[in-house]
Amino acid sequence: RLEGAAPPAPVSRCAGDGRTGGSAMDDDRGGGVSCCSLFRRKERPFQQTLVILRHSERLDHIDKGYKDSEEGKAWPFDTPLTERGVELARSVAAELAAVHKRSPFAIVASSPFRRCMQTAAEVAKALGLPVIIDQEMGEVWDDTMPESGPPHRSPDQLVEMARELGIKVSNPLLPEGGFKLFGKRPQSWPETLEMCHKRCIVRMETYIEQSVANRHNYVIVSHAPAVAAMLDLFQRGACNIDKLDYCARVIATRSVLPSAAKTTSVYVEQWDVTAEGMQTDINIDATEQEHIKFCDETQELAVKRREKRTGTDKIFDESLRSIAKAELDKLETIKSTSSGRSSRRSSEN
Repeated sequence: RLEGAAPPAPVSRCAGDGRTGGSAMDDDRGGGVSCCSLFRRKERPFQQTLVILRHSERLDHIDKGYKDSEEGKAWPFDTPLTERGVELARSVAAELAAVHKRSPFAIVASSPFRRCMQTAAEVAKALGLPVIIDQEMGEVWDDTMPESGPPHRSPDQLVEMARELGIKVSNPLLPEGGFKLFGKRPQSWPETLEMCHKRCIVRMETYIEQSVANRHNYVIVSHAPAVAAMLDLFQRGACNIDKLDYCARVIATRSVLPSAAKTTSVYVEQWDVTAEGMQTDINIDATEQEHIKFCDETQELAVKRREKRTGTDKIFDESLRSIAKAELDKLETIKSTSSGRSSRRSSEN
């Protein structure tokens, strides 16, 4: 170095990848641009899509003699679908297959009630997806039902039902052989409709967060209260729901950066919403202030739910990650196979 010359600027290393950067003062003082900002790949937003689908036509609402039948006496609250209901579920599944091509789904989550399982089976088979059974998305546990517990099939019987329906269920098996159900069952009996709404809203927040974390979309098959509650939230309280048909559904989409820090409830954010199979009108009394207040209350419930996380909740998270990895591996295999065919065609030409 020549006498009197200024010493060279200290060289910094990029903490992210080890490449040599500019002056160590550049980032701190705003005098330059770090190598990280030059070389880091820009994060692509995730186009998130969630479908909340009501089950199809239930037999006991059409056949008044159902409860006098052998199955009806055994399962008065766990009715199957009608034949017309199966066909309706199949047609809606075909519609969702078109959505699946634009915004691929990774799983179909279902309430454990038979009518939901049958509806979920048609969707899962049309889309080629596994099913998970989530009791937290189950029917309202009201005072017409037995206090002993939500009256759906047992874990053992759900295994048999899955086999009968020809679907792959990703819930783990209990030591005695039945499915381990994800989620928590309703926490008190009798459960009011409002309590059911809040339960489903809090559970849906888990699916929304897991969807972003895994960059995968989900279809959730549940009951009328869940569909109504989610439409009301996504529409910011601005609509009144007059009627929900069988297979009524809400399709909610948004663009989100998975790395973005979460500062508010996912329901405060803006969603693009499509509602099918329901009659609604505008709630002229709705205000944004009321919506924000409700979202804050829901967020408090979500925090309390997280504080009560169990080992089953951890298995649920791991199952969703495992399904996401399996879907990614399947896509990589398809790409690799397609690339290999293209290479062979090129060499033949």
